[in-house]
Amino acid sequence: MKYTLHLIFYLFLSTALFAQGDPCANFAANFAFEISNGNTLIFDNNSSGNFGQSLWTFGDGTSSSLFDPTHIYSESGQYEICLTIQSEWCNSTTCKLVTVQIPETECTAHFVYEISNTGQLFVNGTSSQVSGGTQGYIWHWGDGTTSDGATPNHIYAQSGAYNVCLVVWNDANNCEDEFCQMITVQIPTPECTAHFVYEMSNTGQLFVNGTSSQVSGGTQGYIWYWGDGTTSDGATPNHIYAQSGAYNVCLVVWNDDNNCEDQFCQMITVQIPTSECTAHFVYEISNLGQLFVNGTSSQVSGGTQGYIWHWGDGTTSDGATPNHIYAQSGVYNVCLVVWNDDNNCEDQFCQTITVQVPELLNVPLILYMKSPTPDSFLSMEQAAKCRAARRATSGTGAMELSATAQLLITFTHKAARIMCAWSCGMMPTTAKMNFVR
Repeated sequence: MKYTLHLIFYLFLSTALFAQGDPCANFAANFAFEISNGNTLIFDNNSSGNFGQSLWTFGDGTSSSLFDPTHIYSESGQYEICLTIQSEWCNSTTCKLVTVQIPETECTAHFVYEISNTGQLFVNGTSSQVSGGTQGYIWHWGDGTTSDGATPNHIYAQSGAYNVCLVVWNDANNCEDEFCQMITVQIPTPECTAHFVYEMSNTGQLFVNGTSSQVSGGTQGYIWYWGDGTTSDGATPNHIYAQSGAYNVCLVVWNDDNNCEDQFCQMITVQIPTSECTAHFVYEISNLGQLFVNGTSSQVSGGTQGYIWHWGDGTTSDGATPNHIYAQSGVYNVCLVVWNDDNNCEDQFCQTITVQVPELLNVPLILYMKSPTPDSFLSMEQAAKCRAARRATSGTGAMELSATAQLLITFTHKAARIMCAWSCGMMPTTAKMNFVR
């Protein structure tokens, strides 16, 4: 009974499907393709029908489930390519034969070269031929080093014959070739010639000039040995010696890039002039016993550094033309010392000078003032300012009083009348004057 029911269902289904037509009538696999570079196939799936899955086999053991795949063959030959499409009810397969011809890859490495006069090698590998385009360059310089690129250059450390090789390749075409040339490189011997000229000043200063030195590749540096244990650099230095003598002056020039060095020496006699100091002065004495001196006649090499005067009375002064007032008459040993520390020069010149101070200056001066107070005093400096003596007169004319005259002044107001009295071998005279504190 169960079997009967199943048979009836299938008969019914088949009758229904037959009534609707064959569902696989227009279901067919089909494709087209293009060949690129001889071994690359680009497929176009133009199958008909309602299918949901595509399966490609390329005849070289590989496959793909893409709708429109691309396939690259690694070897030339004839391959059967099949496409299968499927749906729930239908299945269709189509196959085609294709001939794949991979072109033979051709690599020809080649280069030309030039060598500079310094031994630098310039190469050019653009004359190489590689099918499909050059993928890369590698240069073997023959000294254990390498470079890449089409037109590099190389500097050798030593002269010699080098086997220079260029390798060109293209990975996509599996192409590689090597080209070698034996190249003789001659690196010029570096040449250094140190030399200098010099001048000596009249003060013993040495001026040197080493620009006449010749160094291949350009001068890298200068070093000077002055012969006195000191050194300098630069092309045109100068040097001051501390002592006269014969000095072996040497110049060393070098260039590290060319491994070049040379030395040139000259024996140079240096004469430093002996420093000379000659102190000297002239003088005049006024009729009041004031001494005027002038030391500008002194001679000091290098210029006068300083003057010091010893007046013979325990006092000193500086400057070239000072003056001095003695307190008492007498014979004084006046000395001038001149020096210059730069030249280590010093000299002294002395003269014995008789000074006559007029008796007028030794007259005691007593100043009196009305209504004195015992605690009011005027110092010597203030007393000198009052100029009382310069206002006093006698029967014989004007009088000058020494600045050392002792004065005692008492006062109670800013202005006061001052009485002056003195004795000059005549009768005492009284003078009146105003004094302002």
